[in-house]
Amino acid sequence: MMNVVGKLRDSSGRYVKSAEKNKLSIIIRMLREKGRGEGGMRKSRRFAQYLLFTIIFLVVLLWGAKYGVGLRILGAKTYNQIPYLAFSSLFSIVFGIVLAIPHRIKEFSKIGKWTVDWVKLLAIGTPTILLNLSVILIILTPIGKIKYFTYYNSFIEVMITDNRVITLSGIFFGYILVSSLNKRVINNSELVEPSKPADFT
Repeated sequence: MMNVVGKLRDSSGRYVKSAEKNKLSIIIRMLREKGRGEGGMRKSRRFAQYLLFTIIFLVVLLWGAKYGVGLRILGAKTYNQIPYLAFSSLFSIVFGIVLAIPHRIKEFSKIGKWTVDWVKLLAIGTPTILLNLSVILIILTPIGKIKYFTYYNSFIEVMITDNRVITLSGIFFGYILVSSLNKRVINNSELVEPSKPADFT
């Protein structure tokens, strides 16, 4: 009789252990499926963000190209290319800013203080923005009164007839302008100010 009871207890114990293992495996499977679901949602969210960015990018590009062609035709009729050159300079900078935004999205989600990489901005940004605005500065500012710029030289001819230099330097400056902005993450020790000792004097 005792042997039979012992066997029942053993089988009951094994049954309980196997049930616990089954529950544990079910929980693990549910957690894995949940992780896969969250990963899929994260990928879908990233896909939607990149798709939205691409649509905005193409709209800005097509609008800028169409408007730029209109200004160039108008400039050919009125013999005044300043509006076209000004638009080319500013639009290329905006274009570079738009290109840099996807790489800086993570910075907006960080908790911290915005900082500027002045070394990068001054070393790369200053020459590119000067090159981008060179023709406008020559025409509209006293720089054009310098002896070198008082006559129609090869530099002005290249910059006016082929604006790729203006466009590329503007795009580069816009990208550098955004990429120079960073967020410095604040640690918990920086959030809590250290207590000052009481001054009884």
